[in-house]
Amino acid sequence: MNAIKKRKNGFERPFGGVQILSLSIFSYTLLNFTVLCIPFLPLIEVTICIGFFLISSFSTGLFWYKTSKTDPSDQTISQTGPFCNICLKFVDITSKHCKVCNKCVLNFDHHCTVINNCVGGHNYRNFIYLLISVICQQTCVILFTTLFLVNLFKTEMQSIKRSAYKKLSPEAIAFSNFLSLLLNVMIFTSSIALLSMHAYLKIKGITTYQYIVKKRNNEIAQTEESQHSKISGRDVDITKIAPVFN
Repeated sequence: MNAIKKRKNGFERPFGGVQILSLSIFSYTLLNFTVLCIPFLPLIEVTICIGFFLISSFSTGLFWYKTSKTDPSDQTISQTGPFCNICLKFVDITSKHCKVCNKCVLNFDHHCTVINNCVGGHNYRNFIYLLISVICQQTCVILFTTLFLVNLFKTEMQSIKRSAYKKLSPEAIAFSNFLSLLLNVMIFTSSIALLSMHAYLKIKGITTYQYIVKKRNNEIAQTEESQHSKISGRDVDITKIAPVFN
């Protein structure tokens, strides 16, 4: 029997390093935006910003929870089909065994280190909704943080005179917002790239796992073909392998 415990979802220990780092960065950027950006925006911008920000943040939190909490394992009960020697059971033909979660995942796509959970048939749709929600949220944050920084440099921070921020210098607030903006741009671009890739894979009708395996096999085939070409096309000096008669 396999002694390693099977993980049900992304909330079970051990927590992943990337998972903790991602949550820390995400929390910092949202806290910075809420405390050090929104309060200094003009009233009209604040009204628009808060509405869009709250909706996109709620959506992001909801689908992050659903994607992380869902158990994507293969619950198939059958006496036919592929047999997993680790799970010791018959599984669906689309299932693959994840070494990290130690279980077979139905319609396996990939193991996501950000949510510390596998993405498969049971939570793939929520994963896509999560990406869309993050993109919408980050669009809002990037847009209004940029407007704030532009206005900040134009007015030299004259609007920051609230008692709650007297101990913070304008430079410190500007630096925190600029750092947060860089992180937001990183989150936004990576989410766009990931969503675009999944759109491409959807059109091709393959999963991330199948794409990686196919790409790896092609690279191996190209390497072997290249090595074969070098050997077959190499100039050979027959005087070095056969006697020369004068």
